[in-house]
Amino acid sequence: VMHLLGEAAKCEADPRIRQEAYECLVEIAAAYYEHLPEYLPALFTLTQHCILHDAEEVAMQAIEFWSTICEVEVEVQQAGDEDEPYHSCIQQGCGQLIPMLLTTIQRQEEGTELCNETWNIAAAGGVCLRLVVNAAGDAALPHIVPF
Repeated sequence: VMHLLGEAAKCEADPRIRQEAYECLVEIAAAYYEHLPEYLPALFTLTQHCILHDAEEVAMQAIEFWSTICEVEVEVQQAGDEDEPYHSCIQQGCGQLIPMLLTTIQRQEEGTELCNETWNIAAAGGVCLRLVVNAAGDAALPHIVPF
């Protein structure tokens, strides 16, 4: 399934197919977090390319994938349940995620301000960045402070 979604996420023919593939990956991240670590290197490469180069609607779904992982990891940390798997994916990957997310914030169009009604790649990247900081804690600081 993951291989097929990866192929669909790279489909050059139709951005809607790529967007729907990322929507499926978001659902998988929420429902099957415990099985994700083995796929994360490939998923990072896939989402990074998408976030930096794809259509905004598709890129926002790739950002949502990482936001979902952040939310799951924060929930697991807060629950404190030792039986719940916690892989610290965000803490381990924040050095790669944060610079990528900072580029999305910089893509905000001049003359527009972030507000509650505006949902674009800059807003999605900003929300995800906040979630990364929540999930990674102090590990995120060295990657944000230079910005």
